[in-house]
Amino acid sequence: MSIIESVKDYLAACPQLSGKEININYLSPNPDSFAIDNVAKNPIVKRYVSGETVRQYCFLLAGRVVYDGDLNSNLALSKFFENFESWIASQNEAGIFPDFDGMDITPSD
Repeated sequence: MSIIESVKDYLAACPQLSGKEININYLSPNPDSFAIDNVAKNPIVKRYVSGETVRQYCFLLAGRVVYDGDLNSNLALSKFFENFESWIASQNEAGIFPDFDGMDITPSD
């Protein structure tokens, strides 16, 4: 399993994304679909004299949602992303991260 697949499985457990289509590097034309995309960024955060490195991997969650310009719809969408952000924060605080078993990765918030 790859890093991004582990992130996808982790996000599928999020109540806000439960039952929704989640793709990798592809945003479906279907409403209420999401994509996890790799963000182009230099992954090396710190390099040690020994040659070892500390790296980061950045991902973007993109969504295709119905947008009609209605105030209530916009507020509901805003609330969706607030709840998603709160879920991520609570997972971080509880030390619950994607399963990187066998990848020699130590996740951090």
